[in-house]
Amino acid sequence: MKRFLSSIIALTMALGMTACDSSDDSLSDSQIAKNSEKWLTIENGVVVKCDENAEGKIVVPDGVTAIGARAFEECTKITDITLPDTVTDIGDYAFCFSSSLESISVPDSVITIREGAFSACESMEEIAIPENVTTIGEKAFYDCDKLEDITIDEDNEYYCSVDSVIFDKSKETIICYPEAKKDKEYVIPDTVTTIYKRAFSSCKNLESVIIPDGVTTIEVYAFSSSNIKTIDIPDSVTEISTGAFAYCDFETVVIPDGVTNIKTGTFSWCKRLSSVTIPDSVTKIEDSAFL
Repeated sequence: MKRFLSSIIALTMALGMTACDSSDDSLSDSQIAKNSEKWLTIENGVVVKCDENAEGKIVVPDGVTAIGARAFEECTKITDITLPDTVTDIGDYAFCFSSSLESISVPDSVITIREGAFSACESMEEIAIPENVTTIGEKAFYDCDKLEDITIDEDNEYYCSVDSVIFDKSKETIICYPEAKKDKEYVIPDTVTTIYKRAFSSCKNLESVIIPDGVTTIEVYAFSSSNIKTIDIPDSVTEISTGAFAYCDFETVVIPDGVTNIKTGTFSWCKRLSSVTIPDSVTKIEDSAFL
């Protein structure tokens, strides 16, 4: 009799645990959204703060129109976020340092992705940008060291992606090369005239970049902290901005004839740099240009 009762109890416990597990796994987004509300502070349709103890999947409830600046900063236990199709604005550094965030669903309603919005999301490997986005701020994906794939909806009128690299729609400005993209060499398309701020920053796998003759401007920190070992700057380049090649790994560099000013920190902390060719056109070398 005791053996029979023990078997019944064990079976009941097993069924109970199975039922609980099944219930957790089968929660709908609406149920998860309701559970998520305890972690979120929402004011006038804006998520202004997420509790740092939030974990797992978060579904932001319908009706929210914006994710505020730094709202999810350092929410290190969240792995998945779903935004409703009422959100139009993702604020400055909204998800920065959400180091466990692997997946985020960006709805078609989003228009603005502000500066540093997803910076230091160290677990994110891919992200899709919808067609209605008109602004992607500087450093939006900075320090996302597992990010390999950025896809822009082909109907977006302001941006496009080619082989996971972000450009403006005309492909005249290269905006962001994913830090974890595996290629060792990259050829910038001939259409490009500007290399945007931090476009290649912290790209650890990339060893060589070929810059076409049409490029005229290399913006601030464009290649900083990358693993680039060879770089050929064409004569068409007339502007190399602050910190453009700081912390790079190449040994030699030839500055093109059109450059007149080598700005602060342009080649600072390039520890292997042993040979620099400076043309007669250069009239000013600013402080710490070669620190």
